[in-house]
Amino acid sequence: MRHRFALSLVLWAALLAGPSARVGAQPTVTPASLSPEVIATVETWSRGAMMFVFFHEFGHMAIDLLKLPSTGPEEDAVDEFSTLILTELILQAPEAQKNLFAEVVRGGALFWKLLAERSEAKGHSTPFYDEHSPDIRRFANILCLATGADPLRFIPMAVKAGIPENRLHR
Repeated sequence: MRHRFALSLVLWAALLAGPSARVGAQPTVTPASLSPEVIATVETWSRGAMMFVFFHEFGHMAIDLLKLPSTGPEEDAVDEFSTLILTELILQAPEAQKNLFAEVVRGGALFWKLLAERSEAKGHSTPFYDEHSPDIRRFANILCLATGADPLRFIPMAVKAGIPENRLHR
């Protein structure tokens, strides 16, 4: 279990470090090189990714068991469901906890960004006929929904990610 946690730390820390730290087969970041602040951020983002996946799968379950119609491709609909649940946590949280929940949402979004970067580095892409949207699109959609829910906390991240401002103000 400890090795899995260290691997998770290395992968997330590599995301924090930027693309130059992820070139090659082995990340240039090691668990021992991480500050307590980075470890805390990585733990929060990991929780965010897990919570995102949980609510994503919960969305599939609700659609199936309750025979709910999907408002488009089911994978996109349950991504939106998960994002809306997580952003609602930000809106409902006491002021002192809003930033923590925003980091959880960032973790859910960054999970898809990291997967997109890993796929691109390996030369993989999502086929146009796949039931899942490309990972980078999932990242962008989550970020746009989060920005709509809480512009103060997410516009800087969205602009940094290259989301056009006209999309952020829809």
